[in-house]
Amino acid sequence: MKTKILFLSLAVGAVFAQGPMGPGRMGPGGPQPKLDEVKAMLNLTDGQIVQIQAAQKQAMDKVSAVRTQLFEKSKALRDLRAKGSPDAAALGKLTQEIDALRKQIQDAREAGQKAAVNLLTGEQKAKLAALEAAAKLRPAIQEAMALGLLTPPDAPAAGMRGGLGGMGSGPGGMGMEMHGRRAAPNR
Repeated sequence: MKTKILFLSLAVGAVFAQGPMGPGRMGPGGPQPKLDEVKAMLNLTDGQIVQIQAAQKQAMDKVSAVRTQLFEKSKALRDLRAKGSPDAAALGKLTQEIDALRKQIQDAREAGQKAAVNLLTGEQKAKLAALEAAAKLRPAIQEAMALGLLTPPDAPAAGMRGGLGGMGSGPGGMGMEMHGRRAAPNR
C-alpha cells in the first residue's frame, strides 16, 4: 500500500513538475495532450478517451457561450461604474447577473467532469480516487523537492540545474572555489 501511494505521489509530482504546458500539452485548438500515463494508470480504452474528450468539449462549448455573456455584462458593469454617479439598482442587477453567469460556468464544468467520470468503470473510478488523493500531495511534494529531499522526476544531470549540486553551489560550484581553494572575496 505504501509503495502504491509513493508511486502515485511520484507520478503526480512528475505531472506537476512539467507544468500546464509541458510536453504534448497545448492550448485549445493545438495538438492533443499526451494521455499515455493516465491511459495506462486508469486502463482507459481509446473509446473511453474519445467519449471523455467529447464530454469535455461539450462542457467547454457551453462555458465558452456563457463566458461571452459574462464579458459583456462585466464590461457593462465597468462602464456603469465609470459614470459619475451610477444607478445603484442597475449596479445591483448587473452584479447579480454576473454572479449567475459565473455559477453557470461552474455548473457546466462540474457537469462535464461528472459526465466524464460516469464513463469510467468501478475499478477505474477507484484508481481515479487514488490519483486525486495523490494530487492533494502536490504542495508537500514540491516543498520536499525544493528542500532536496526528493529528486524531481527526469531531473537534468547534476551541475545543470540550480539547487544542491547545481552551478554556483557547494564545493566546485562556479565562483565558489578554484582548484581546491576558496576564492578570495572581492574587496
